[in-house]
Amino acid sequence: MGDHILPQVLLRGFAYNSFVNKQDAQIKVLTQTGVSIGLVKDLYQQNMFYSRETEAMLDHDYEQPFGIIKKKLIESLIVSDLDEYSLSTIEYFLLIKFFVILWRRNEVHIEKTVGIVKAIMEDSYLRPMLKPENQNKTSDELTNSIKQNLQEEVYHKIISETNNDDPTVQKTFHLYTPIIVINHCEITFPLHNKYATAQQRINEDPEYPRMTIEPITNRIYMVFKRQESHYDEKTQVPIKVIHLHETFDVEAMIGLYLIPGLKSIVVDDSNWVFVNDIMDNIFDKRKLVGKRKLQSLLQKLEIEL
Repeated sequence: MGDHILPQVLLRGFAYNSFVNKQDAQIKVLTQTGVSIGLVKDLYQQNMFYSRETEAMLDHDYEQPFGIIKKKLIESLIVSDLDEYSLSTIEYFLLIKFFVILWRRNEVHIEKTVGIVKAIMEDSYLRPMLKPENQNKTSDELTNSIKQNLQEEVYHKIISETNNDDPTVQKTFHLYTPIIVINHCEITFPLHNKYATAQQRINEDPEYPRMTIEPITNRIYMVFKRQESHYDEKTQVPIKVIHLHETFDVEAMIGLYLIPGLKSIVVDDSNWVFVNDIMDNIFDKRKLVGKRKLQSLLQKLEIEL
């Protein structure tokens, strides 16, 4: 079995048969060729994506704690009408680190690694600096020969150094305010292959998006909006909870989450037709979702886009 690019503890929250034993959990995946079904343990993985040491660290330090927090959120919020929920700062930092690592470990960064290798191979100044045995290789041959070692080293460093003092973790803690969005409608939330979605205005600094959407389950998204949190790292973190009871609000949320260039999306029977329509009209999704629906949802989130 390979290493999961999207962890099983996350994927199981989007399983359409989540009531079964976790080993038998299945998800439906929408791609350009249609919808397919597979076991969670067999999908969104790649052989030798990172080392065994890194895999053990991910499981113990991030994925198991995320699973515990996810369970608490489900038990506390899905069948309630609470408008605020508090996490300890330890739990909140764990969530942020889990989100940051998910973004850093996804397949987008594999593609970036391949792109760097190809750029070196095509550069008349850099190519002669390669070892003699590599200079006559094609970019694909060189990529394949070093990809595994490079990935293992890069991902171990990235993951091991994503701690509370990491600049992105600190930026998220201090400069963004979290909102938990609970979906009570028949249509559920999807999960795409890039995991998180960032939204910002044109010409704004991409390092500081207006908002990011972080999936937790097909009923729970966490939204971070660009607004200083003023949280004390020694206190509890109170988080606003928004409950969506109207289908048009959920459709607007899905419209904000889905972005161009996705390779695959985890769906179910309740949302796959709508998700497919969005992806077929991704550059005109505001028209499909409805400008008023989007504005209504953004008002609830108190976000301007």
